[in-house]
Amino acid sequence: VRFELLRIEMSRLEQVQEVVKIAFNAIDQDKDGKLSTTEFLAAWEKAGRSEDPMCVFKRTNIKGDGTISWEEFFHSFLEDELDAETVEEADGAVNEMEEDEWTKFLEESKKHLEGFSAESSS
Repeated sequence: VRFELLRIEMSRLEQVQEVVKIAFNAIDQDKDGKLSTTEFLAAWEKAGRSEDPMCVFKRTNIKGDGTISWEEFFHSFLEDELDAETVEEADGAVNEMEEDEWTKFLEESKKHLEGFSAESSS
């Protein structure tokens, strides 16, 4: 039973990763595995976000190398959406959600990222 619960819990975080990865890949127009300022700003503009995009870019670019890696992008999503500083904290947060909370969170996450993935790939 404990193993089954662990498998179910892991699948939740994997679902979140899958949704976020789709958005990341759509924004990464040159498919080099990182987001340049140009790619990020274009996606941000198309998604119609209100926060200053350069502040978000700088905050997300944890390594300070001028690009956003998949890991940085996912970490930023976890911080923004789950108020989690680590993957372990995020995993705990999604696993503590009741089924209806989880479904709502996943749907809202998809909508949140939809602007990036749908608009950026066109």
